[in-house]
Amino acid sequence: MNDANQIASFGSFRLLPAQRLLLRDGAPVVVGTRAFDILVALVQNHSQVLTHRDLLERVWTGLTVEESNLRVHLSSLRKILGDGQEGVRYIENLVGRGYCFVAPVQWSRDTKPSGELPTSQERATLAKRRTLPTKAPRVFGRKETIDELCDLLLSQKFVTIVGSGGIGKTTVAVSIAHELLEHFHDTTLFIDLGEIRDPGLVLQTIASAAGAPAAPSQLGDNLAAHLSRHKTLLILDNCEHLIDIVAHICENIFRDCTDLYLLATSREALRVGHEQVYFLEPLEVPGNHAGLTIAEAMAYPSVQLFLDKASTGGFREPLQPEDVRLIARMCRRLDGNALAIELVASRVGTFGLEGTYDLFEEHQKLLWKGRRNAPARHQTLEAMLNWSYDLLAERDRDVLQYLSVFAGPFTLKAAQAVAADPDSDRLAVANSLTSLVDKSLVWVSTQTSPVLFKLLDTTSIYAGQKLCESGRLDGLCRRHALYWLECLESEAIGTSIFSGRDLTKYLSYTADVRAALEWSGRHLGQDAALFVKLAAASAPLFLAQGLLGECETWCKAALAEIADAELGPAVELALQEALAIASMFTRGNHAVVRQSIHRGLELAGSLNMIDHQLHLLAGENIFLTRTGDYQSALEGAQQCAVTSTAKGTASALAMADWMIGCVHHLMGDQRKAQLLTERGMERAPAASPTDVDFFGYDHRVRAMIVLCRTLWLRGYPKSATAMSERAIAEADRRRHSVTICIALIYTATEALWSQNHAAAARRIDRLIIHAENHALAPYQMVGIGLSGQLKIATGEIDEGIAELSRALASLQSEEHHILTPAFLGAMARGLCLRGDLAAANTAVHSALQMAEATGGHCDLPELLLVAGDVVRRGSGGEAEEAAAFYARALEVARTQAALHQELRAAIELVGLKRMPGRELAEICSRFPEKGSVFVTVAHDMLRSHSPPAAIPAPLRLISGPSVQDS
Repeated sequence: MNDANQIASFGSFRLLPAQRLLLRDGAPVVVGTRAFDILVALVQNHSQVLTHRDLLERVWTGLTVEESNLRVHLSSLRKILGDGQEGVRYIENLVGRGYCFVAPVQWSRDTKPSGELPTSQERATLAKRRTLPTKAPRVFGRKETIDELCDLLLSQKFVTIVGSGGIGKTTVAVSIAHELLEHFHDTTLFIDLGEIRDPGLVLQTIASAAGAPAAPSQLGDNLAAHLSRHKTLLILDNCEHLIDIVAHICENIFRDCTDLYLLATSREALRVGHEQVYFLEPLEVPGNHAGLTIAEAMAYPSVQLFLDKASTGGFREPLQPEDVRLIARMCRRLDGNALAIELVASRVGTFGLEGTYDLFEEHQKLLWKGRRNAPARHQTLEAMLNWSYDLLAERDRDVLQYLSVFAGPFTLKAAQAVAADPDSDRLAVANSLTSLVDKSLVWVSTQTSPVLFKLLDTTSIYAGQKLCESGRLDGLCRRHALYWLECLESEAIGTSIFSGRDLTKYLSYTADVRAALEWSGRHLGQDAALFVKLAAASAPLFLAQGLLGECETWCKAALAEIADAELGPAVELALQEALAIASMFTRGNHAVVRQSIHRGLELAGSLNMIDHQLHLLAGENIFLTRTGDYQSALEGAQQCAVTSTAKGTASALAMADWMIGCVHHLMGDQRKAQLLTERGMERAPAASPTDVDFFGYDHRVRAMIVLCRTLWLRGYPKSATAMSERAIAEADRRRHSVTICIALIYTATEALWSQNHAAAARRIDRLIIHAENHALAPYQMVGIGLSGQLKIATGEIDEGIAELSRALASLQSEEHHILTPAFLGAMARGLCLRGDLAAANTAVHSALQMAEATGGHCDLPELLLVAGDVVRRGSGGEAEEAAAFYARALEVARTQAALHQELRAAIELVGLKRMPGRELAEICSRFPEKGSVFVTVAHDMLRSHSPPAAIPAPLRLISGPSVQDS
C-alpha cells in the first residue's frame, strides 16, 4: 500500500502515511517520528510478523540502534493507541518472533484530487488557522492540561494561564486555540503583546487585529461593539510587562461583550473580576534514583522533549542507561522548564551528551542560543530572565538577589532573616516575596506547614550572578550561615546525635546547611567558630539520611579547627560521636573509630552526660564485635548495664540486655542470648525510635536479628523466619540505611541456614544495591561474601569462591574480622567441592583457629562440620578423623543449646555409622517446632535400612557470618 492517497482505518483511527498524519475521531494525534514510522510499517504489513531486525532496518535505516530503543517507541505507540484498554488490541508481541498489527484494517483512497479547490467553509477554517501561530508538531506532557483548559475556557469564558518564563504558556495557548477552532466559527484572534512597550498601543493593537473602526476617541467602545457581533476567542499572549493596562482593557471588554471568550498568558495574574487563574506546572521530571531505566525515563515529558530537541539538533546515538540518567539530571536541574530544556538539548548534537552535561554544570546554559525565529526574550535563558528582572521594582530586585543564596526551599522566616537589611523591615521582605511569587519568579508550596518557597535553578543562577556583581555576596552568605546555625541550635537538632529523633521534617534544610558549611569552611580566617559549630549541629542531619561520607568529611575538618575555635567540650563531643559513627560504617573498624569513641567517653564523663555515655558504650560494643574482640565486648556491655541501671529507664535497661544477649550469641551461649533478647523486648515492648536508636541504627532491630538466628539454632525454624520478616519490616519502616543493611545481612544468613535460597538471594541482592547506593562499602563487601556462600550452596562453585575471596580481602583490610571465620568456612567448603583439598584444609583450619582465638564460638559447630567434610573427601582411611570432627561439632552444639547444629552433626555420624539411629530420633524429638529441612532428612534416614554415607550436597548447611552489628 504505497499509493500516496491511501488511508488506513482501524478502530477510531485514520492513518495517512503520505501526509504523516494520524487522526483519532478526526482530530490529529501527536506521534513521535520514530513511533509513526513503526506504526506505518506495522499497518502496511497488517497480520504479518515483523522481526525486531525488520523494524530497526525500516525505521533506523543505516544506523546501529539498540533494541531497547525499539521497545521504548513501541511502548509509547501502544499508549497513544490505547492498546489493551477495554479489550482493544492493536499490536501483539510474539515472543522470540517479533511484532504484528492485529486489529482489522480497511484501506481507502483520498478521493479529493490534489488540485481541487477547498469549500468556502474550509477556506474560512484555513483563514482562521492562518491568524494563529503554527501549532507545535509535538507537545509533550500537556494533553491533559490542554483538555482541562479547553473545558475551563468554554465554561468560564475568561482564563489567565500563569507560569514562569519559558514554561510553555504560549505553546499551551496556541494548542488550545487550534483545539477550539470549530467552536469559534467567526473569529479567533491571537495577539502577542511581547513586542509592545508602550501601554498606549495595547488597545489600538487589539482593535486593529479585530478589524474594529479606528476612531481614537471611541476606540474602546468601537472594539466592544465590534466584538459583540461575533462569538470570538481573544488570546492575549505575554501580558506581564503591560499588566495594568491589559487588566483594565480585559475587565471592560469582558463586561460589555456577552459572547467574548478571553484567554491570557502572563507571569502573574491580571487580578480582575471573573478571571479564572490557571497555574501552569513545569514538565514532570524523573526522580533522583540510581536505578532509572530507559523505559522509565521515556515516560516523562521532560525527557521526551529533551530527546526530541536533541534529535532535531543532530543527535542520533543509541541511548544507554547512563545517558538517560544524565538527561534526567539536567531536566531536574532545569526544573522541567520547557524553554530551558530545549536550549540545552539543542547543543547535544554538537557536544554529545557528556560534553553538554559538562558545559551545563559550568552554568554556560544561561547564554546558549535557541531558535533564530524565537522572540528575542526567548533567544537565551539570560534574555528571558532579563525580561522578567527589568520589570521588577528596585526593592524586589534586591530581594531576588538575596534569595539566591538559598540552595533549597526556604520559609518566610528564613527569607526575612537573610534578605532583610538592617535598615529595612521584615514586612518589606514579605511584600517583595509576595510580588516575586505573583510574577512566577519564586515557586511556592502551600501544601506544607510552614509554607515553603524556592527559586528555580535557572532563576537562582541568574540572581546569584547579579548578587556577585553587586559585591554583597559574602555578607549575604554569612547572614545565611548564621541563620542556619541558629535554626539548628534552636531546634536542638545538634543534640540528636544519638537520640533517634525523627528528623524527616528537617531534611529540607540539608542543601542550605551544606551551602553554609562550604562557605564558612572557605572563610575560616573570618570566623572558625561558625564553621565548627555548624558542623557539629548539622551532623545528625547527614547521619539521618545515610550521608555518612559527607558527615565524616565535615567532622574531620571541624575537629582540625577545634582548638582555634575555643568552643568547649560539648561541641567536640558531638563531633567525635558523629565521626565515630560515620567512619565505622563507611571505612571499617580502624583505630580512628575507637579513638573517637574513647575521646567521646572521656568528654561525656567530664560533662556527666549519661545519655552520651550510654550511646558511646553501645558504639564501642558494636566496634568490638565487628573486630572479633568478644570478651572486651562483653565487658563493655556489662559496664553499659551498670550505667543503664543508673539511668533507670526501660529503654536503657532493654538496650543493655540486647547488647549482652548479642555477645552471648556470638560467643555460643544461645540460652542466654534468647533469654536476654526476649527480656529486653518485654522491658521495652513498644519503644519509640528515639529510645533505641544508638550509634547509627535501631537496637530493637539488632535484637530482632539476634533473636531470629538464636531461634533457628535452638530449633524454632518457623519462629525464626517470622522474626526475620519482622526485622526487615521494622528496618524498612525506619528507612535508615545502616539498619536496613544489618537486617538484610543477618536475615539472609537465617535463609541460607534454612535452605531457603530464593529468600536469601532476594535479601542479598537488595543488600548489595542498597549498600552501594549509600556508599556503605563494608556492607557491600559483606553482601558479596554472602552471595559467594549462596553460589556455593547452589552449585556455582567457581563464582562463589571468587566472590568470597574478594570479600575476605576487602574485609580483612578494614579489620572486619568477625566475618572472617564464617566466610573462610564457606570458602573451604567450596574448595572441597572443587577438589582442592589442600587449600580447603588450610582455609578451614585458619577459620577454626580464629574462632577459638576470638571467642566467636557460635561459628565452631559449622566449622567443625566443614573440617569433617574436607577430611572425608581425602583419600583412604580417614573416616575416623572425620567422625572425630563431627563428634566434636555435636558436643559443642549441645553445649551451646544449638539444637539444629547438634542434629546436623548427628546426621553425619549416623551416615558414617558412628551413632545409633535411636540417638538421632531422640534429637529430632527435642525440636519444639516443625518445619526443619534437617529433621526431614533425619526421618528419611531413620526410615531407610541402609542410611546414606552422607547427606545430599544441596542439603548441606552453608553458614552465614555470626550475628553482630557490622
